[in-house]
Amino acid sequence: MEVCNLSYLKSVSPNNPKFMTEMIQIFLKNVPVAIESMKASVPSQDWEMLQHHAHKLRSHIDCVGISKQYADMAKQIEENSKQKKNMVEINQMVMQLDAVFEKAYNELKSELDKF
Repeated sequence: MEVCNLSYLKSVSPNNPKFMTEMIQIFLKNVPVAIESMKASVPSQDWEMLQHHAHKLRSHIDCVGISKQYADMAKQIEENSKQKKNMVEINQMVMQLDAVFEKAYNELKSELDKF
């Protein structure tokens, strides 16, 4: 089952494969770093880092058409981090985001091969 829906990206860049390629490359470059930082921030309870990266992920989620539930999850991580609460819940959500982003990463790498 695919996790990305590139219809939004295609709609904002009709007939512009260069733009789509650039946006996918930005995702492939930035998202793994953000996820790894979030995973490292959980045990150290680095609330600011969690909040920062959760906020950044939301735009990536929208751009590549990942399900809204994951955008909501990133928003919840961001809000919980602001309030410095629910670290166990945050950890579970970070692991779920990690799994979906891994699938998205593989899909988008394949998509780049098409260009």
